[in-house]
Amino acid sequence: MAKRLKRAFTIVELVIVIAVIAILAAVLIPTFTTLIDKANESNDIALVKNLNTALVSKEATDEVNTMQDALDAAYEYGYTVDKLTPSSSGDIVWDEVNNRFALINEKKEVVFEDGAKPLTSDKAKIWKIVTELKGTQDCSWYVGGLSKEAIEGFKFTMGVDTGSVEADVNYVTAAEQDVTIRTAGGALTVNAKNATVSHYDTAQSVDVQAVAGNSYHEYGKVTGNLTITKGHVVFESTAVVNTFVVSDEATAVKATVNDKAQVLTAVAKDNNILTGLNLPATVETVVAEMDDLAMFAGGAGTEKSPYQLTTATNVANINNLSDKMKSGESYYFEMQNDIDISTIQGDITTYISGQFDGNNYTLKIDQQWISSFTNKDFTLKDINIQRGTNKAMPLFAFLNYDYFGDGLIPGVVTFDNVDMTLTNEAETVELDSYGYSLYTMRACGSVIFKNCDNYVNYSIPSPGYAGVFIGNFIDTTIPSMFVFENCTNNGMITGTDVGFLFGNLSGIQGVNVVNNIDYNNQNNYVPAFYLENCVNNGTIIGTNSAAVFPTEIGKSNTTVSESVTSANASLTDAQMMSSSIIVSKINATLSVEGNQLVIVPPVSDSDLVNQYEVTYSVSTSFVDAQGNGAGSFYFVVSQYISSTDAATAKLDFVTEIITSSQYGEDKYKQEAATGEHEDIYGNKYIIVSKEDGTKMVVVNEASLGEVYGNGAVLNYIGNTPSYRIISKDSVGNNIGVTIYNPNELA
Repeated sequence: MAKRLKRAFTIVELVIVIAVIAILAAVLIPTFTTLIDKANESNDIALVKNLNTALVSKEATDEVNTMQDALDAAYEYGYTVDKLTPSSSGDIVWDEVNNRFALINEKKEVVFEDGAKPLTSDKAKIWKIVTELKGTQDCSWYVGGLSKEAIEGFKFTMGVDTGSVEADVNYVTAAEQDVTIRTAGGALTVNAKNATVSHYDTAQSVDVQAVAGNSYHEYGKVTGNLTITKGHVVFESTAVVNTFVVSDEATAVKATVNDKAQVLTAVAKDNNILTGLNLPATVETVVAEMDDLAMFAGGAGTEKSPYQLTTATNVANINNLSDKMKSGESYYFEMQNDIDISTIQGDITTYISGQFDGNNYTLKIDQQWISSFTNKDFTLKDINIQRGTNKAMPLFAFLNYDYFGDGLIPGVVTFDNVDMTLTNEAETVELDSYGYSLYTMRACGSVIFKNCDNYVNYSIPSPGYAGVFIGNFIDTTIPSMFVFENCTNNGMITGTDVGFLFGNLSGIQGVNVVNNIDYNNQNNYVPAFYLENCVNNGTIIGTNSAAVFPTEIGKSNTTVSESVTSANASLTDAQMMSSSIIVSKINATLSVEGNQLVIVPPVSDSDLVNQYEVTYSVSTSFVDAQGNGAGSFYFVVSQYISSTDAATAKLDFVTEIITSSQYGEDKYKQEAATGEHEDIYGNKYIIVSKEDGTKMVVVNEASLGEVYGNGAVLNYIGNTPSYRIISKDSVGNNIGVTIYNPNELA
């Protein structure tokens, strides 16, 4: 019996089934979508109700003026910004007028609002959180989740709140509106001739180019300058403004300072403008050039409103005021952050007067002076000077000294809480010249050091003298008083003559002191010194002399102790020196064994020596065929031997140096081919054995031709050779030196 086949669906039947499914989907899917949207909407409405409960609670204790205030209130109830994104279509917005959140749909229709406080119709007073900046504003925006770069690249036409982002804000519109702007720093620019603007929180600077007659209202803090060109500025009771500036192009400017508002200084190009503003007597008024103000981040250069420094350019611009300070004007400067000026060449300024306040920030320098000269009173305070590794310059060249006869007036120069540090604390720098210090090269008049601490390790070019605080004293024709209170040295300092407080006082030696006046010369004054709680915690080593007040080589100072007073009678020179100010005896010596030199270590403190440098040098003077001076030729050869190898080291004993046109030829040819060397100046030489077994250095005469280059016959008129053995510590400081004439070793 044949099987019976099952009947399949016909095409017509399939089409009917598909049509039925499509009809059902068309009916049911919108229903399901609506149900989902309603569920999401219900969740969002519940969220908005809870947010408004948070706002009501906040209102009981604090004002809510900005979107950030509203978000802070929500945060206290556990709602972070990311949780304020609605699950339904549309946005959760904040109504600034009524201080309530509301829910709107994609068509901007209100889905839910506080019945007692319906959503305002003023778009500039409706706020929403945005995640990108594009198009034009349809309401005011909270942009706290965006980058600084994104915010600074957008022109806002309604209100804006940057959250915690410190960004510049540019508000430009011709619309007639009342907006709120909140910033967390940066520069705010307002160009809105028909708008009324209220600013909250903090700005580094504000530039009001134009606002409507109802004005710009400052409720927050402007750390720099608030500048107005056109309109009315109202400083509300919560305002704190460093400097209010009326620009050179100002027209129709008015200002109102409400009670409790703090406006420190007002500046304009003309005193009549300032008088016309009718500012309270508490506001300092200053007539100044706008170009001067533009060189700095803020301020007016006064004690009440110092020029603000935020960049290396700001610091370099101090020099543009140098001539004014030379003529007697004083300016005040204040750092607002750490600044690196290590790339600036030379002086920051030639003349300085007034005050430089580091504000407890770090100024990084490398071979810069702050100023060559002080004029009248000057204070450097609350600053950490961080030095690079190049040769160190003092902060100042001359304190209270009119070197060029410019009519400078001696004043009181004060260093208060000025610390010295290195970028790398373990390194050592070299002073650029002897007679220097880290603070000043030379000083006279009234100079005060208070709470100053040095942490820099440095060495002094040899031979020479230097100090930690002052290199040397000059000009006994004016009375001088030096005060050192609570100052310390914590670094390792090495040189020939090294001083803790001063490097050299030899200029005031041997005078007849009565009441600090030199009665051998009525025009001379012996400086007075006041010392209190000054301690050397570091190590100071002088190969010739080391003391609190050392003197130049070969000189003595018998009068300094007579002019030193102390708040503590027991504070003696020796106590401040302790065992860490050392007249170094860490001098190694050389001796001859056979025809070679050997190193004899120091008799004491040899454990401080890390390396020895043995140097043979010659300074030779020449004349030409006519007997005219033809200059000098310097030749220096150095060998370095570690302290561990010193006991077994055998060195060539060089007793003579000659120059030869036969260098590389004939009898010197072989030595030149196999053993040619260069000294530290690049002069080529060979070492030749003499008959007695000692060595002779033969210098290529071509080196002299390279130096003088005139083809003349050069003749010796003097030849001064010397040996030197230098003891060095682990960081390369010279801590001992012995000098010999080769004849003394033979």
